[in-house]
Amino acid sequence: MWRDEALVLDMLIAARRARTYLGETSLEDLSTDTLLQDGLVRQLGIVGEAASRISGVYQTAHEDVPWRDVIGMRNRLVHAYWDTDVGEVWRTVTNDLPDLIDTLERLVPPE
Repeated sequence: MWRDEALVLDMLIAARRARTYLGETSLEDLSTDTLLQDGLVRQLGIVGEAASRISGVYQTAHEDVPWRDVIGMRNRLVHAYWDTDVGEVWRTVTNDLPDLIDTLERLVPPE
């Protein structure tokens, strides 16, 4: 179980980093900032990779986390890297990560 909790913490740290990196950047500005795009894609990849390594038992016990969506995003970013949709990355970081962060914060044991 400690391994799963460590992976959830990895997810949380990467999700927070992505939100911090993006800040208030608009989609228009992101579309021309390849360095920021790379940073966001990297952090989303970490979120998804960590999620994919979490045990099925833990995932089943925490169905409020959109495991399939998180892992699916990672797979699209890694396996179809040439076709990364910057708009999808921006929407994910802007719209989806705040809820995911809230959910993950409830799963991480207090320090």
